[in-house]
Amino acid sequence: TYFESTKNDSNDFTGALGLGSKSPFSYAETFTVTSYFNGEKRTYIVDLGEEGVPQIGLVQGFPMKTDEPNGLEVQMAVKKEDFYDFQLKAQDVYKRYNPLPEVVGVPNFELEAVDYLLQGKDWRVINSNNGYHNSNVYAIQGTVAYPIDRYAMRRVNSDAYDALFGLNLELDFPIGELDIAANREALGYD
Repeated sequence: TYFESTKNDSNDFTGALGLGSKSPFSYAETFTVTSYFNGEKRTYIVDLGEEGVPQIGLVQGFPMKTDEPNGLEVQMAVKKEDFYDFQLKAQDVYKRYNPLPEVVGVPNFELEAVDYLLQGKDWRVINSNNGYHNSNVYAIQGTVAYPIDRYAMRRVNSDAYDALFGLNLELDFPIGELDIAANREALGYD
């Protein structure tokens, strides 16, 4: 169900908005989910029914035995003209994952972790010699990097403001500490 989540009462997981499992619907009307759990593989087809309500169905002939480790695989068709945009977004999002994910099926996909010049407890200065030439400040919550909106921070002392936004800086926050927009793309500043 949209906007319902089993993660509402925990800050141990990214999520809690009830949107993640439906996120492929922002691009496609149908996708598949394959679950690998305790030696069994199940494949489901997820689509928008006739009334636009998500439906999920187990593919006939499953479950099957597997040696794959526990995990989920989500697949959807992507238009060829959108491949490059998907690749750029993936490279931006995944670069803060630890460990870095293994991306398969994409020729010349390079994924490098963010390189830091300085770091301390809950903060890091990004090495600007590695292609990060804009001075940006990011709030990191889980593995998600939210750019901090300069204009939302106008009330900060001007010297502190100039110093803060003169760096390529990442600041860590526990999951659930910061308000985020429903689309998960921005912070809330209320």
